[in-house]
Amino acid sequence: MVDRRSPDEIKRDNTALRAEVESLRRRLAFFQAAVDALPFPMFWKDANSVYLGANVHQAERAGLSAPEDLVGRSDEDLPASDDDPEARPVDERISETHKVPLRSAAGEVMGEISWYEDITNRESQRHSQALLDERLRQAHKLD
Repeated sequence: MVDRRSPDEIKRDNTALRAEVESLRRRLAFFQAAVDALPFPMFWKDANSVYLGANVHQAERAGLSAPEDLVGRSDEDLPASDDDPEARPVDERISETHKVPLRSAAGEVMGEISWYEDITNRESQRHSQALLDERLRQAHKLD
């Protein structure tokens, strides 16, 4: 196939394409900075459970030095993580996992976005409240 555009047209098209690529790079860098600022691990995978991206907290959780080190891998490709009961040390932290399907414009599931929320304080408060309630019941029985 022969390109019939003039050299000036090709140069204009290349300049416009470079500007668009630079704009996309800036937007991607902004997005990465935003998800890295979140205080919890977050990641997104395609429909085959292959990582498409993550924040720094998920990279650290997976034993990697940067979020881009997760891209293109599945969980089986990663070093032992704290999701592996045999590999993790005993930890007092309690996490709740959230998963939301990512859908195309046509509504088809393309993957999922997931994050972990540290609920240790909430669970500790719930436990403390249960203990207090029990003590109050016991105190009323003594009356």
